[in-house]
Amino acid sequence: MSDGIKDFISFFLENKIPSVLEQTLSDLTLDLVSVYDVAKLPEAVFHAFVLGLLANLRNVYEIPSNVEAGYGRADILMIPKTRTYSIGYIIEFKSVKREEDEDKASTAGLVQIKDNEYMAALLNAGVPGERIVKLSVTLKGKRVTVHKE
Repeated sequence: MSDGIKDFISFFLENKIPSVLEQTLSDLTLDLVSVYDVAKLPEAVFHAFVLGLLANLRNVYEIPSNVEAGYGRADILMIPKTRTYSIGYIIEFKSVKREEDEDKASTAGLVQIKDNEYMAALLNAGVPGERIVKLSVTLKGKRVTVHKE
């Protein structure tokens, strides 16, 4: 397993600061994803790319994608299967064009998580609210920005 994938996995298992995930995803995207891959449907392609990376965590997380949660559909939920790794994650993806501000889009992703009450799915699965991490991941070309609430 490459160091980049190990770093990606360790972000979730060790609940590291968002800049670690941002740097790791940026490095992996730079190395593995072509601008042609993300040209037409950047959010969908990036979503699938991250979901593929998250498959490495199937033994400790249930990882539904595009699942109904609260009043909407969350991009990815990570529901803990064990007490050892008890933090749940909600991941919302946003893609922006060259002229758009990725920080605004990332903030909009966090607002979407809150407004649509995506936490409900994790709360219903028994994850305490204080153990839920909300992540907005923004893709601008091949640049990745991660914001955490």
